[in-house]
Amino acid sequence: MKKNHKKKKSNKGLAILYSLLNIIVLPGLGTLISKKFNVGIMQIILSLVGLALMYVMPAAALIVLIAWIWALISSIKIIIEAWK
Repeated sequence: MKKNHKKKKSNKGLAILYSLLNIIVLPGLGTLISKKFNVGIMQIILSLVGLALMYVMPAAALIVLIAWIWALISSIKIIIEAWK
């Protein structure tokens, strides 16, 4: 029974780590590492394209914001799954 408890605790810690990666480092990175490959890759591409376009068109910051919000929603889902 203790092994299950440790695994749950570990999953919670990883969920928090993935969320921090999504929110602080790069939108989609935590999602990708949490094995949600397609969504993570799309979030990373969206955020990188937005960042690149910001140099040409400052309004592209909206693209980065969308990627960040999407990654935030993914982070919440990852945390909810870890707490089940």
